[in-house]
Amino acid sequence: IALHEENNSVRVTLFSIKKGVILGKKEFRFESQEDLVEQFVTQYYATQRIPEEILVGNEFWKEESEREAIEGYLARLKGGRVVIHCPQRGEKLALVRMAEKNAQFRSYEKVLEEMQEKLLLPSPPRVIECFDISNLGYDYIVGAMTQWVDGKPNKSAYRRFEIHSTIGKNDDFTSMREVVLRRYTRLRDEKEKMPDLIIIDGGLGQLNAALGALRDLGVVIPIVSLAKKEEEIYRPGEEGPLRFEKNTEMMLLIRRIRDSVHDFVLSYNRKKRQMRMKEEFKS
Repeated sequence: IALHEENNSVRVTLFSIKKGVILGKKEFRFESQEDLVEQFVTQYYATQRIPEEILVGNEFWKEESEREAIEGYLARLKGGRVVIHCPQRGEKLALVRMAEKNAQFRSYEKVLEEMQEKLLLPSPPRVIECFDISNLGYDYIVGAMTQWVDGKPNKSAYRRFEIHSTIGKNDDFTSMREVVLRRYTRLRDEKEKMPDLIIIDGGLGQLNAALGALRDLGVVIPIVSLAKKEEEIYRPGEEGPLRFEKNTEMMLLIRRIRDSVHDFVLSYNRKKRQMRMKEEFKS
């Protein structure tokens, strides 16, 4: 049994397992409340087949006597021994972690479906790539991309870019066009799968620069931008930005993705400046 909290509700995911084989899965949603697991266990198994062992991710009992009381109640219903266990290691812990990941994945499914609906996307954006430019003076212009898969960062796919098209110039738009062009030229030429959504850190200007790169490549990928000041979302062809409640799960995920690339590109910029300063000091 695994739980995943989201806002004021809790999703309970229950796997039925026999000899290591998953026989079935059920999901339930409840309002957040104290003693939820205890109530769920006692009420659910009052009408369902009771297993010999129940695995949970967290000890929901305050005293061992509370756990023993629930085990005794279930044992009387079953007519046989019942153990409630919170594993700390081994295969049983792996089963609990699998259930927890599944419950969390379902949460991301909901958010991605909301993104599809609100941003008018052709499918839930399971793979999202986000771009940002860090421009601290003419000599320190770099770009970066982060990739998120099913609502989680895929750090092995993060990419950094030295900017070549704007040397000696302060031009975010041209820099953005360059990194987007380079990224998807490579994916196209290597016949790699394109992302389901591109997010650009910036406003309408940065969005149009990235969109121009995609058009030059003949590549069609859904793309939006997120403007920092008001956290507004721009879509190609729209006269004005889209505005959503800032603290919805969808917007929180989009902002986490944007923040990930912002932090990544700033870190790269600092590293480049430190290397330049060391070289100048040596000379």
